[in-house]
Amino acid sequence: MARVYFLLLLLLPMLGAGQDKPFNYKEFEGRIKKYINSNPDSTRAILNEAMRYKNLHDTIKGNLYNINGIYYASLGIQDSAIHYYKRSITTFKDYPKMKTRPMMNIANVYRNKGEYDESFSYLNKALDIAVKNGYKPYEANIYSNMSTNYQSLEQYDKAVEFGLKGVALLKESDPGGQLPATLQRVANTYMKMRNFNFARDLYLECLQMFKKQGDNINYSLTLINYAECLNHLKDYKNATKALDEAIIAFKKVKNNDHLSVAYSKVANIAVIQKNYTKAVDNYELALALMTKLNSINAIIIGCEYVELLNKIKQYEKAMEVAGAVKALPVYSNASAADKLRLDIAMAETYSNTDDDKMAIAGLQRAIKVKDSINNEGANNRAREIQAKFQTDVQREKNLALAANNTLLTREVTERQTRVLAYVIAGVAIILLILLVLRGYWLKNRLQEKQLKTAEADVSLLQKQHLHEQELTNTQREMIDEKQRELTSTALRMANYQDSISHIIQKCDDLAITKIPEFKKELVMLVKHGDYWKQFETRFNNLHPDFGASLQNRYNKLTKNDVEFCSLLKLNLSNKEIASLLQISHESAITKKYRIKKKMEINDDEEFEKLLMAI
Repeated sequence: MARVYFLLLLLLPMLGAGQDKPFNYKEFEGRIKKYINSNPDSTRAILNEAMRYKNLHDTIKGNLYNINGIYYASLGIQDSAIHYYKRSITTFKDYPKMKTRPMMNIANVYRNKGEYDESFSYLNKALDIAVKNGYKPYEANIYSNMSTNYQSLEQYDKAVEFGLKGVALLKESDPGGQLPATLQRVANTYMKMRNFNFARDLYLECLQMFKKQGDNINYSLTLINYAECLNHLKDYKNATKALDEAIIAFKKVKNNDHLSVAYSKVANIAVIQKNYTKAVDNYELALALMTKLNSINAIIIGCEYVELLNKIKQYEKAMEVAGAVKALPVYSNASAADKLRLDIAMAETYSNTDDDKMAIAGLQRAIKVKDSINNEGANNRAREIQAKFQTDVQREKNLALAANNTLLTREVTERQTRVLAYVIAGVAIILLILLVLRGYWLKNRLQEKQLKTAEADVSLLQKQHLHEQELTNTQREMIDEKQRELTSTALRMANYQDSISHIIQKCDDLAITKIPEFKKELVMLVKHGDYWKQFETRFNNLHPDFGASLQNRYNKLTKNDVEFCSLLKLNLSNKEIASLLQISHESAITKKYRIKKKMEINDDEEFEKLLMAI
C-alpha cells in the first residue's frame, strides 16, 4: 500500500500539469497496456490520473470505465468490476460497437460469480448488437464467451457448438487477434470431455500464439489448462513446471482468482504422487483465496480438499472445510455435479466419524441430485461435433501437405520432362540410323511388349477382383459383428429389467413395509427407463431403412408392430422378446400371429425370410 502512495506522490506534479493540456488517449492507452498485466499499482495510479480530466468525450470516458472494470476484475474484486462495467455500458449508449466490449466483460464477471442467467443476458444483448451491425469479430468473441458459460454448466454439446462458431468467424476475419483466445476456449471444452491429447495440442498452439502477441495473462491461463492435460496424461514433471511458471506470473499481477486455481492444480498432482503434506498446503492456499473472493471455483476446490482429508483420515478438518464451503453465498449457484460430489464426500466423512444419521442424509441428497443429472445424450452429440472438428482440422493439414506435395511433384515432373526430351532426341537419331536394318526386329519387340502389357492388365484386374472380394467379406463380418452386439444389448436390457422386476416381486413376497419409497423408485425406473430408445438408435444405425420399408409395404402395421418385427429380425426367441418387452410368453406368440395376419402371411418360414430380406 505504501508503494501506491509513493507512486501517487510522484505523479501529483504530472497530474497538475496534465490538466493544462488536452487528454492524450493514445499516450494513456500505451501506458496502460505496459502496466495492466504486470504492475497493478502503476495501473491504478495511471487510471486515477486519467479520471481527473474533465469534459472528456463519451467514448474516452466509456473506455476509462471499462479499463477500471478490467483492473478490478484482474484483482478478483468482482463488485467493483461490475460497477465500472455498468457505467461504461451506460456511457457507450450511442456507440453500439464499443458498447459490446464492456457487455462481454461484465458477462465474464457474472460467470465467475456463478450467476449464469445474468451472464447470458448481457451476452445475448451484445450478440444482437453485433449481428445487427455486422461486427463479425465481436460476434465471434461473444460465441466464445457463451461456449465458456455452457462449459461451466457442463453442457458440452453447446460449448463445442458455440466455440466452433467463433473459430469459423475468426478464420474469415480476425483483425484483433482474437483467434487464440477463442481456440483456447474450444480446447477447454475438449479437456472437459476428456479428449486430453487433442486438447493438449490445441493448448500448445494457443501458447505459441499468446507468446507471439505478448498476452501474458492469457498465456498464463493457458498454462494452467495445459498442465491439467499433462496431469491426465501422467506427464507430472512438465505439468508442475507449467504450473510453477503460471503461479509466478499471477503473483506478479496479483490475480488471486487464477492464482488459487493454479495452487489447486499443484495440489492435485501432489495427491497423485502421494505427497499429502504438499497437497494440504496448496489446497489451504487455494481455498483461502477462493473463499475471500466468493468464487464459484471454491466449490470444486473444496470438494477435492475434503476428499483428500478423508483419504488421510483427517475427518474433523474435512467436516470443517465442507461446512465452510456450503456456507459460501456462491454455493447456491454451484452445478448439480459439484453439489453431488461434496455430498458424497461429506457422507464418507460422517460415516468414518460414526455419525450414521448424517451419512445417510448425505447419501440421500446425493441420490436425488444424481437422478437429476442425465447428460449422456448431450455428451454423445458433443462427441460427434468433436469428431467433426478434429476431422476438419486434419483435413486442413492434409490440404496444406497436398499443396506442398503438388509443388514438389511439379518440379520433379519438369526435370523428368527435360531429361526425357534429351533421351528421346538421342533415341530418335539412333532409330533413324537403324530404322531400315532393324525394322522387322522392332516390330516383333513391340508386339511382345503389347502382349506383356495385356498380361499385366489381366493380372491387375484379377488382383483388384480379389481385393474387392476381401473387402466385401470384411464388411459382411463387420455387419455380423454389429448384429451380434445389438442382439447382446437387447438381451442385457431384458436381463436388467428382469432383475428389477425380481427385486419388486421379492419386496412383495417378504411384505417389507419399511421400504415403500425404495420400491416406488424401482417401479418408476422400470416404467420410465429409455431402454427401447437406446436399442432403437443402435438398430436404426445398423438397419436404417427397415422400419420405413416395412410400413410402406404393409401400411396396416403400427409403430409397435414395427418395433416387434425389429426384435424378430435379430432372431430373438419369443421368450427373449417377452422378457425384453415385459410381457408374457403367450402374449408374444399372439402378437406375432396378429402381425402375420395384418401382412396376410400364414407360413412362419415365409414371414422370417421376408423380415431378413428387408
